[in-house]
Amino acid sequence: MKNIDDILQAIEERGAKFTINFQERTLKVNDKYVNCKGKTIGLPRVFNTDEFLKLLDSTYRDYKYSLPSERSESRSKNYFKALPEEELTDLQMWCGMNREKARFIIEMLCLSQILNGWQWDEEKMGKWFYQSKKDKDLVLLRQWFDNN
Repeated sequence: MKNIDDILQAIEERGAKFTINFQERTLKVNDKYVNCKGKTIGLPRVFNTDEFLKLLDSTYRDYKYSLPSERSESRSKNYFKALPEEELTDLQMWCGMNREKARFIIEMLCLSQILNGWQWDEEKMGKWFYQSKKDKDLVLLRQWFDNN
């Protein structure tokens, strides 16, 4: 996989499995590590805190209302909360993005910020965690972003 677009295509069209680990700062696709260092994979630029949180709210909305699959429902660990199928409206079921694709997008947004050196803004986000004002289900833990 050469870049983010290739990975998204593999997830959407071929059902590629992926794992993103914020603490280890890694991305695995089909059990193979992907080098995310440098510009080779095409990571999005570093956003300032306000831009990042605005984009995160939008991306989270897509994920929360995304269309679940058997695979997405069987995952035991998720960084973000999405609605179960029975809580989605018919319109959301019809128009929703594939949950695996939506999960990759939101997790990759966070991982790219981490890898590009974005710093937690305690004044805007709080000391230990951030909870979105637009959707209280969107929570970020500071430990995901701190370089320990």
